[in-house]
Amino acid sequence: MARRQTYAKRSHVLDRINQHLGLGVPMTSKELLAVCFCHKQTLKVALYRLRDEHQIHISGWEKNHAALWLIGAGEDVQRVPGMTDAQKYLSRKKRTPAMERDVIRNRRNAKLRKVKGDPLVNLFFGG
Repeated sequence: MARRQTYAKRSHVLDRINQHLGLGVPMTSKELLAVCFCHKQTLKVALYRLRDEHQIHISGWEKNHAALWLIGAGEDVQRVPGMTDAQKYLSRKKRTPAMERDVIRNRRNAKLRKVKGDPLVNLFFGG
């Protein structure tokens, strides 16, 4: 059984992709979705099929890891790996002022120092 082409009936999606990417300006899938008037999955299938046929390629990546699509054959640009948890922690630590860091640390330590009542005393006298 031959594989069915799901986007054949939706040629307007391909026409709009070619029309807007043909201008030479890279676009994200979210921007293409706004001009194609179709479902996300339909657009995704069409983009990846066109990519497999070497008609479009990924020309870059936005800061939020969104692919920038461009018409024409070409090599896909590799995505820059994200930050590790340690790098995220250090960058967040640099952004917070020293005073706020002290307040956060004091709150965390105060929770650790809470005095818990004796269970037997609570049992007999309530508490």
